[in-house]
Amino acid sequence: MKFKIPYNIRRALIRTASFATLAIMFISCGKDYRDIVIDWDWIHDWPSPRVVGEYAKRPDVRSVKIRFIPSLGTTAYDVSEFRRARDSLDACIAQDPNIVKCGGTILVGHSGAGLPRDTAYVYGMSGDDSAHFAGLGTNVVRYYDWDGHSK
Repeated sequence: MKFKIPYNIRRALIRTASFATLAIMFISCGKDYRDIVIDWDWIHDWPSPRVVGEYAKRPDVRSVKIRFIPSLGTTAYDVSEFRRARDSLDACIAQDPNIVKCGGTILVGHSGAGLPRDTAYVYGMSGDDSAHFAGLGTNVVRYYDWDGHSK
């Protein structure tokens, strides 16, 4: 005894294709995520951890990048001022380390970025701070080595 099952392959493919198309459209209609960039220009107020935290908690924000803008003013910073900047930056990153990132270029004075931490009144950055900033994705460059292009 043979059973004949009516089956139309064209109709089955059209149904499957339309279902797959609808599924792809449903998945791709997610939210539009934003990337926020906060410029740290050294002259005006530094980014506030509160503001960074508000951006990081928004559901439509994918990342918050703190970008250092090269400034000749930082070539007159000493070790303690760069330490204060590092502490401020760490407070911003602590809001959400998975979302808050860093970038840009920091210009240091003629003494460079490898000074001991207890050095006072010398234009430059300690080696600890330099390694910390570099580890966060920031370029630390001595002023006279700088080519003028921010990365």
